[in-house]
Parts: sequence; structure tokens; C-alpha cells
Amino acid sequence: MNLLAFLLNLAGLFVFAGVLLLISFSLYLWYLHKKYDHIPGPPRDNFYLGNLPYLSRRRTKDGCVYTEVVQEWSQYYGSPFVFWVLHHPTVVANDPNLAKQVCVQLRAGKPKGPYSVFAAPYGQRVFGRGLVSEVELHALFYIP
Repeated sequence: MNLLAFLLNLAGLFVFAGVLLLISFSLYLWYLHKKYDHIPGPPRDNFYLGNLPYLSRRRTKDGCVYTEVVQEWSQYYGSPFVFWVLHHPTVVANDPNLAKQVCVQLRAGKPKGPYSVFAAPYGQRVFGRGLVSEVELHALFYIP
């Protein structure tokens, strides 16, 4: 009987931890949504998945690839706009002056993960140190 009570208490603890984790992730996601709400963009299909269901629907229904949908959104919403894939907001700035202001003057930079893999796919730089592959743009291109 003691073993059964212990296992039930342990199961209750795991359920409580899971619910607490779900609530904390939901609050974090709500905070992120509020942080980027001032930027125009397509409405999210799902609170947790963002615009991912729409992107997959367009891919299966129309055969559109990801970049075609982003191009349509940029024509409709202008520059900048934000869309969501899971819990990651993606802010798209198609205007060259805005991109320069964000990346160089405001020192915002780009995410290091995807661009570092893109810049050196075989362990060496393939594309040099240009606008496409460089992560720290401010250090190379800032002119006071």
C-alpha cells in the first residue's frame, strides 16, 4: 500500500510540474506576442504554432514555397512586418535603408546560429565577409 501511495504522489508531482511548465511557457509566449504586436503582420492561426499552419496549408494546397508566401506578405503588409513560426518571431525588413538602420546603426545584428552555418558550411568561410554571411555587421560597415 505504501508503494502505491508513493507512486500516486510521484505521478501527481509530474502532472503538477507539467501543468506548471505549460503555464510558464504560455505566459512567456504571451509576453513575446505583446512585445511584437505593434509591428504589422498576418494574423496568427494558432497561439502556440503561430503562422506555421497557414504556411503548411499553402504548401500542400497551392504548392507555394516559404519564400513566395513571405513575398506576398511583404507586398500586403509593407516593410517591416512580423510573422511567427512556433514561438520564434521573424521580423522582415525589405527596405534597404531600414535594414541598414537596424543592422548597422542600432547594432541589432542577425542571429548567429543560421548565419554561422551558412557562412562556413564546411568549416571554412565560403562566401567571404559580406552582407549576407556576416553576423556582426556593425564592426565591418559602420561609418560614424
